Amino acid sequence: MIRDLLLALGLVLSPASQLRVPGLPVGPGEVCIVLWLLWSLMIEFVRLGPPMTPAFTRVLTYWIAFGSSLVIGTLTAAVIGDEHDPGLFMHDVLAYALLAPVSIMLVVEPGSRERVNRIAWFFVSIGAVVLGLQAIHGWGLMQFGDLEPWYWDRMRGWSSNPNQLGLQCAVFVPTALHVAETAKTFPRRLGAVLCLIIGAVVGRMTKSDTFTLFLIAGALLYGGLKLMTTLRTTGVRSAATWVLAFTLLSIATMTAGLASIESRELDKLLRGLSKDNGTGTQHEASLRLDVWQQAIERGFDSGMLGLGPGPHLHIPPSIITGRQTGGKRPKYIDHPDVNGLPNFEAHNTVLDLFMQGGLLAVVSLIWLIWTTVSATLRTRSDALTVMMFGLVIFGIFHLIIRSPLFWFSIGLCLVVASKSGGRPTAFARSK
Repeated sequence: MIRDLLLALGLVLSPASQLRVPGLPVGPGEVCIVLWLLWSLMIEFVRLGPPMTPAFTRVLTYWIAFGSSLVIGTLTAAVIGDEHDPGLFMHDVLAYALLAPVSIMLVVEPGSRERVNRIAWFFVSIGAVVLGLQAIHGWGLMQFGDLEPWYWDRMRGWSSNPNQLGLQCAVFVPTALHVAETAKTFPRRLGAVLCLIIGAVVGRMTKSDTFTLFLIAGALLYGGLKLMTTLRTTGVRSAATWVLAFTLLSIATMTAGLASIESRELDKLLRGLSKDNGTGTQHEASLRLDVWQQAIERGFDSGMLGLGPGPHLHIPPSIITGRQTGGKRPKYIDHPDVNGLPNFEAHNTVLDLFMQGGLLAVVSLIWLIWTTVSATLRTRSDALTVMMFGLVIFGIFHLIIRSPLFWFSIGLCLVVASKSGGRPTAFARSK
């Protein structure tokens, strides 16, 4: 149990980059994860190797393919004489070298379904406290040293930027929903729902358009999955009644809501869901499209073999100008240096991997996500399907494969959905 608690604490604190040692990519979250990894490796060494479970085989296959793509990309860059930032190159190498064994250790142990469910419960319980403290800090009700919880008018908590906190909430909310679905007792189910609410509130405080999109679309997806389950498990007449009632209620609600809102007020409402009343969103969309186009060109320039780990784009001029004229900026922000080297990312997981490992890296990631989603759909693990949906949305606008939360989500989905043949199993009681 202590080992599971250690990993959960590391996952909760891993986005808290303001807590890291100055100048080093190491903080309490990374320390906890490394200690958990060493502990797990010692157990496997004593046991003389992990069993070849389907989840273990799937994750191992991915890392073999992805690692091979990075090697090929690095050799390709050397052959064509492509430049890269050596510091950021090693940053990615070390990150992947840590995340590969972490993701594998999550899925190897016998009885791992109960174990990952227990880790999920610890993650939700500790995460609710930590997210709550960050919200209290952001509201000015409590101070934690010289940490700055705001990035301009966006809540970032103890992270460097709001998107890190937004991704954490996007993993936290469906994990809490999964805990609520599989809880044996009403108090634990109620506690999970309260934790879910905390995660949703903090996520909205980040003013992340991606999180807002996930929250709305994820809720609709979850409702649709539950409706499909009802159609499968009830009679035709009963199912038709539920479908008719759901459809009429949705139409009535939307009609009443939209009829009471003038077009100007509706536009204001929609803008209010995004940051800076929509102006920031429009600027970001234009910038992202330009960067994505350059990323595609860089990927094809390498013959779709990749260019190795690290970023491979030059910093857009508009961003350089904005930094020079932005005045005083919040602390704890780590920007790549303007040194003439390509050290800017596409902020799109597929395109960044396309530049790093070429087509092989992209295909391996799509295969892993597709098979994981298929497993959650097959076993009707609705909350976990929503979790994967959220990761896909965040992956469109951010590079998320270096986050431990991404691999925790993959491991949780694969293990819980493996050979369950139906609803996810309930939590084992902590011993």
